[in-house]
Amino acid sequence: MRVHTISRILMLCCVGMLCLHTPTEIRATTAMSSASDTEEVLATFRYQAVGHVFVTILYDYDSDRILLPVAELFSLLMINMEIDRGNFMIRGFFIEQNIPYQIVFDRYMIAFDGTQSPQFESYGPEHFVITETDYFLSPELFSEVFGLHFTPDIFA
Repeated sequence: MRVHTISRILMLCCVGMLCLHTPTEIRATTAMSSASDTEEVLATFRYQAVGHVFVTILYDYDSDRILLPVAELFSLLMINMEIDRGNFMIRGFFIEQNIPYQIVFDRYMIAFDGTQSPQFESYGPEHFVITETDYFLSPELFSEVFGLHFTPDIFA
């Protein structure tokens, strides 16, 4: 599988995430119910090629989990993407044009395996959230599917 090769190309080893201000309450439209205590939190993203920038993550107090913004992070990392809001989908190619991916948020599915014709895999709804600001995935899926490893660091 080419995921390991791709992850070496990116050499994305560490992300420092530090909560910097009082979060603003938001309503998640999928996965996490509106009754859950989910909030947007401003954090720093640290990567050598990007530097230190602010990103908005989601924090769910009920499950003590964070979710990361796909469009915002892919944009910072210059990963090709097209957002299809009508179909709750992000698609594009990963590093090379012949390596397509597709994330379908309302069906909790991702097609990406580092080949030219990936097959869809299903995941639990706890890994996917759509808000008014971005589409969010769990750090576990970023790691498992794309080989992108994010490490929260409250001391950064």
